[in-house]
Amino acid sequence: MSEDRICAAPDCAVPYRGVAETCDYCGGRTMTMRSARAGGWVSVVVGILLAGGMALLAWLLVPLMFDPTGESFNGTRLMAYGILALFALIGMIGVLGIVAGMRRIRTGRVDMQVRKVMLWLAAPLIAGAAIFELVDDFL
Repeated sequence: MSEDRICAAPDCAVPYRGVAETCDYCGGRTMTMRSARAGGWVSVVVGILLAGGMALLAWLLVPLMFDPTGESFNGTRLMAYGILALFALIGMIGVLGIVAGMRRIRTGRVDMQVRKVMLWLAAPLIAGAAIFELVDDFL
């Protein structure tokens, strides 16, 4: 008996019994539930690395950036808050990656709502980086 499969298209995700290589509804390829869950584990590990890494960087850099003597950080207080905000955004994207991975492990399906939130969080990250680069060029 073959393993159950699921459509790999995130908008479809129709489950199949048997060996259907393509989805009858959308024409996308199908994958086994085992490989779908493996992708969930990858998402969880990457999310842990992102969230944990950003927390560690914030923990290590906050005393240096807000040192009253100003000997270790040459930027302004606004730059320090901007850096911490970027760490927080990247950390939130990591946490959402963990959530999406856990849901994919449990169900075998890609959760598009969590991915949309991740993209909406990534947009200010990219815009903020561009703005900081432009401001830095003018100063």
